[in-house]
Amino acid sequence: MPDQLILYKLRHSISLKRQPRHGADLEELNGLLSTLKLLHPYELEEPHYEDFQKKTAYAVGGRGLLATCPDGEFLFRLSSVRSVTDNVGGLLLGGISKMDSDENLWTAFNDGKVSDYKWKPLSDYVEGELTGYRKITWWTGLELTPEEVVTGAFRMGRYSIDIPVYALLLRCKSNHLRFSKDIYVPTVLDAFDQEVFHTTRDDEGPAYGQTISLEHAGTVSSGVDEFVCSDMPVAQIDFMTVLIDDKRRSGHKPVEKGEDAWKLLESYYSAL
Repeated sequence: MPDQLILYKLRHSISLKRQPRHGADLEELNGLLSTLKLLHPYELEEPHYEDFQKKTAYAVGGRGLLATCPDGEFLFRLSSVRSVTDNVGGLLLGGISKMDSDENLWTAFNDGKVSDYKWKPLSDYVEGELTGYRKITWWTGLELTPEEVVTGAFRMGRYSIDIPVYALLLRCKSNHLRFSKDIYVPTVLDAFDQEVFHTTRDDEGPAYGQTISLEHAGTVSSGVDEFVCSDMPVAQIDFMTVLIDDKRRSGHKPVEKGEDAWKLLESYYSAL
């Protein structure tokens, strides 16, 4: 049995036990996998996404328990520049459009200069609200800095191949989220197509989600807090550009996507 299929079967079983109120939706999505003749949802391609987007359970995330913001002043997010530009109302980047290359978009956020690693208002560069695929974005209370962004990404459960080169660090004031109440504990539906995900127990009333850290090769462990948020006004967000090139990635030995990771995750999930 392929390792990813083992992971999916484990995750499906755990999800039904730990978040049973999502059981009917999970079974619907599981049925669609069978219809599409897919063993698991971790390697979906564009036509598959289109099919899943027709299912409300998949198309709109952020229906979990209300989360409690941590005590810090900000929540943070690591995003590709493309994810930001594709998911806002419009760009205020002069002649640069959403059709431009990632490099050109990222350079426009730098005002054509080398990154100075300073926080700037996102509303000076884009307009509207920031949303994401499935109408949610993922955030953490872990402070993200240019110096520690790669380590932070691994602690958030990102594989190396999922860390963007042309990146934006985002931060949102926690007070905005406390008052808006648009911040949720991630659910098994939110993470249906993610093979790295810690399923919290609804009956324990968790205040936030928990990542699985991939920081150190050969082991996976509890990571940091995580949240999902619905559409957020860009006026509430600051950003900083970071080029996550080979030099910035060097010196790390994380868990890499593949058979070793799947076996480690299988052990982690089996212990839940």
